[in-house]
Amino acid sequence: MKSGLKKFGLALAVALAISIVLALLPANSDRIAALNAERLHAALKDSCAENGLDYPLSCNFVINQEELVPLTEELERLGPFSGRNGAVRDCTLSISSCGLLLKAQLSGNEITNLETSVPSLLWTSLLPAILAVCIAMATGRILPALATGVICGAVLQHFDATLLAPFSGAGSGTYRVLRNVLLDDFHIEIFLFTFAIIGMVNVASASGGISGLARLLGRMARGTRSTQAATALLGLAIFFDDYSNTIVLGSSMRPLTDKARISREKLSYIVDTTTAPVAALALVSTWIGYEVGLIGDIMKTLNIGGSPYGVFISTLPFRFYCIMSLIFLFANIASGREIGPMSVAQARSFTSGEVLRPGSKPLSGTATQAVSGRELALNAIVPILSVIVLVIIGMAANGAGIISPEGFNSAALSAFDWARLLTFENNYIVMCQNGTWVLMIAAFVGSGLAILLGTLYGNSPLTALFKAWLSSWKVLALAFGVLILAWSIGETNGNLGTGQYLVALLADSLPQWLLPLMIFITGALISFATGSSWGTMAVLLPAAVPLAWHMGGMPLLIIGVGAVLDGSIFGDHCSPLSDTTIMSSISSGCDLMDHVRTQMPYALIVAATAILLGYSIAVLTVPWLSYAVSALVFGLLLRFAGRKSPQADI
Repeated sequence: MKSGLKKFGLALAVALAISIVLALLPANSDRIAALNAERLHAALKDSCAENGLDYPLSCNFVINQEELVPLTEELERLGPFSGRNGAVRDCTLSISSCGLLLKAQLSGNEITNLETSVPSLLWTSLLPAILAVCIAMATGRILPALATGVICGAVLQHFDATLLAPFSGAGSGTYRVLRNVLLDDFHIEIFLFTFAIIGMVNVASASGGISGLARLLGRMARGTRSTQAATALLGLAIFFDDYSNTIVLGSSMRPLTDKARISREKLSYIVDTTTAPVAALALVSTWIGYEVGLIGDIMKTLNIGGSPYGVFISTLPFRFYCIMSLIFLFANIASGREIGPMSVAQARSFTSGEVLRPGSKPLSGTATQAVSGRELALNAIVPILSVIVLVIIGMAANGAGIISPEGFNSAALSAFDWARLLTFENNYIVMCQNGTWVLMIAAFVGSGLAILLGTLYGNSPLTALFKAWLSSWKVLALAFGVLILAWSIGETNGNLGTGQYLVALLADSLPQWLLPLMIFITGALISFATGSSWGTMAVLLPAAVPLAWHMGGMPLLIIGVGAVLDGSIFGDHCSPLSDTTIMSSISSGCDLMDHVRTQMPYALIVAATAILLGYSIAVLTVPWLSYAVSALVFGLLLRFAGRKSPQADI
């Protein structure tokens, strides 16, 4: 108990020290004013819509501090936030700074004191993430760490210097954050998808399908290296979606890697490294539509002609972190050597057979399903392949407008062009707007097939298979708790403007050669603090890419876009707040902090190499040379700094 309190106190002290340093760093005041204005403008627009103000307003500004003048100037530049129907009405917009909040009040002859507020962009926006990460690292207990960060963020969102503000924020503020997270369609679909996929694997395991699959794959993957290589190659094959990759890969390969005495930490690393880095590089995936959409918006803003998808393709040679992550992964597997905490985990697993660290708390539990049927690989292969095929077909149909949560569109079906499945830029999968809904449906169909096959061909009792499927709730309780709190921290970070503040703090004018490096580091910091690579892209691309365009034209813009996308993935790869990090731990049956602790040195090695051989010289060199040298560096590093695992040579 005393040890836990001491670690908790140490974590708070470290978080406080980091916060003080950040508070002393000067942020770009002009950028702060512009970003605050955008946030307040959006809040006012929402409030006007909610209150039925659909006519244009001519505002007279009233402020209580001279420092708010740049904010009002930016609001005027952004234009009207109210509707455009009818005659212009006069009103007064009062803006004040209260505690940590910017408050705005609209008043006029036909307006009944409409009020709204947003947290001002301050160093305090970083505090929830700093607290959560420090406490998690110091104590190894992720739930209390995340809960502390969520409550801190909720308090900061409502802190207006009144006496009861902290209590109101901790109570009603935390409730509102959790409610928004729990009622979000995306989150509900991810919950159901994860539950159904884990349930499907449980059914396949109970019917003997997983043990049959492990026996079949075991003929090809007979040793530690070949098993790791098979896992990594399967991860590359499931390139079209990171969530599908994460859950299917870890759940299906876990029995085989356990048999080969590969630690759960190493399995989690392989799974995590072949998720976002692969989906983000794939020419057709659920990531591409989002990334290309953001690039297209920026090109439109800058009046740049051409294809956003073409710009995305042009960035691929400059995706140093993603590509080097895969180079390092396969160099690591081929060498049979490990570095740092991973070498300890692998040595433990090989020598004692303990694939989990004693005392660890894997997010999907430690219990295994009792086999009630005969070992038949078909009972696992068909459900897994059905999920993959249904996801691809469903995403194509959704992108073509044939199916959606609202229903079926027969007209879109008749206009379906099969040739567009063979193209890149106009591919229907790239245009898919609701991938998680498709994932959820495919997972439930796969579950149904697993139960049907297990009953018909595995000779398993139907009741035993249903019991195995429903047991997902039991083993995923901790995992879902972690996901809810991680998404809640993401919600508070968005409301506090964590990403925007980091942009204002770090994204100042730089020498042209240094810009890609600073963009990469900024993206990594935002992503690590928020746990969201997509959120980081949305925040940083509009700020960094115009700067790159004005400093170096299209060549620097392409490198800058690549740096944003890669930095977002690197931070996400290291962060215990990231949903893909959490889901990699879930599917691999690994303790979350064990996964973070063992993966981070590898991610940092790759990031350092990407910085030194990639982004710091990106404007001076050709990318293929950077990759060739990085492969040599990784080989030498593993040879002389790595420790040989006591493993089979195959």
